[in-house]
Amino acid sequence: MVKTRLPYVRIFNAVAVDGRMDWLSADLEMFYGIAMGMKQDAVLTGSGTVLAAIPAVEPETTDHAAHPVKEDDTRPWFVVVDSKGAVRSWHMFRTWPYFRGVMALVSRTTPREYLDYLTARSIPYIVAGDERVDLREALSVLRKDHNIRQVRVDSGGRLNGALLRSGLVDEVHVLIHPEMIGGTSPSSMFRAEDLTSKDGVVPLQLMHVRRPKPGYVWLRYKVRKGPSQS
Repeated sequence: MVKTRLPYVRIFNAVAVDGRMDWLSADLEMFYGIAMGMKQDAVLTGSGTVLAAIPAVEPETTDHAAHPVKEDDTRPWFVVVDSKGAVRSWHMFRTWPYFRGVMALVSRTTPREYLDYLTARSIPYIVAGDERVDLREALSVLRKDHNIRQVRVDSGGRLNGALLRSGLVDEVHVLIHPEMIGGTSPSSMFRAEDLTSKDGVVPLQLMHVRRPKPGYVWLRYKVRKGPSQS
């Protein structure tokens, strides 16, 4: 059986000392300074993260012309997981100087209207999975068809959780801020269904500890995968 080739996936999140991500006084300059130093052919995020930060509706004056991608462009792709077809702010991503292009990951139940919307705007998309995006299949296509070998995940706990539970993550990076937030609602960088046994615990190997700024700690872990996950 031919082994499926996948990109190398890094998760990177900023958290408080107690692990929460909401209400964090994030040092974005430091965070993205570290992030952009990582190898990355694509930045992967979830639709929920996008919608929390950017309005969903585009203005009437949006330019829908195709944006050709140059082969020698070394900037990463901006890839959004959006099986429900909720993101309508692609025009903004195209104006950002950080990315070579944009791409959507959708499922076979994504509304046809949304696929037509993407096509009309010359936004490439990958169909993977039935009810929701099959992340393993989508990553495989990104590697095979778009030569994406390194992925940095810039998202919240749900996409992180789906990737971790599926054994698709190679490294976990955590930038700990000198704050504690507290609370009872979940706001973790790893959100998934509760485990029923220890079999689902993700073992990590600490690779380095750095202090990029007084009071801040950057931890880098390697995910210790079993034979079935490698």
